[in-house]
Amino acid sequence: MVEWIAERLREVVGADRRFASYRGRIAVVRGTDSFEGITRSDAVFGFGTCQRL
Repeated sequence: MVEWIAERLREVVGADRRFASYRGRIAVVRGTDSFEGITRSDAVFGFGTCQRL
């Protein structure tokens, strides 16, 4: 069920310049399982602020 949400987010982020800073930075988790090779821990602890130069 999470798959279609992840795909839609990637489509919008890839097509809309306003979201360019999020390209390649979307992590999806579900329950305690890993999703697309990303564990919940990796997603949570890998989250950080975006800094613009």
